[in-house]
Amino acid sequence: PPLASVTGIRLAVIQSTKDHYVAAAESRKLLGPDTATRRLYSVEARNHMFGGARDELLHDLDDALAWIESKAPSETATP
Repeated sequence: PPLASVTGIRLAVIQSTKDHYVAAAESRKLLGPDTATRRLYSVEARNHMFGGARDELLHDLDDALAWIESKAPSETATP
């Protein structure tokens, strides 16, 4: 996947399932499978603006930010 080349940082993408700019399946292809450094959050929403899914969007945003700011055990280990 194209975004697999992004390394050294955590990357979270929040995607509407009915986004008319980038289809949810295309986002998954670009990001690849979820890994220790990449996550895709799919929000069941009516459109690109997350219509009808504000609460789910905010929940996933909070989760994504907490995950990005946290350190995985392998990232905190000292040599």
